[in-house]
Amino acid sequence: MKQLPWLLIRLWVGGLFAAAGWFKLTAPVENFQAVLAGYPLLPHAVLPTIARVIPWVEWLGGMGLLLGFNTRFFSAVLTCLTLGFLTVLTGPVFTGQGTDHCGCFSAVGPAFTVTQMYLMDWINLFLLIFLLSRSRHPLSFDNLINKQGQSLPVDDLSTTGGSP
Repeated sequence: MKQLPWLLIRLWVGGLFAAAGWFKLTAPVENFQAVLAGYPLLPHAVLPTIARVIPWVEWLGGMGLLLGFNTRFFSAVLTCLTLGFLTVLTGPVFTGQGTDHCGCFSAVGPAFTVTQMYLMDWINLFLLIFLLSRSRHPLSFDNLINKQGQSLPVDDLSTTGGSP
């Protein structure tokens, strides 16, 4: 029962990122690129690359968390991505310049204002840091893989006939 909050955190953050990535991947890349152009901090020369890479990172990272596969790795990747989001959103939140709709879930997903997404990103950042602090995650592929890959303790070698 004490593992349930960790599972819910992992599923919440993973689902959020997987959905955000999926909505962008299923829409024309030009849509997300146009949204990114509304953020003054981003250089226009790199917008096509960013518009193609971020949705894949979000979707793969979100799926990794949902499945509990390489949880700490994907938590670290999504933490870095979230720090980037917070950096980009800080200007528009405090100056009021830029886009009204964050574009985080493409045009087909839920519509959040830049301020709402900024607050959600802070929450997600703290949740991701909590996930990074855990070495084991309930109901995850990580736990399944670790259980199957465990070797015999050194003390048990003497009862198996000597050499491993």
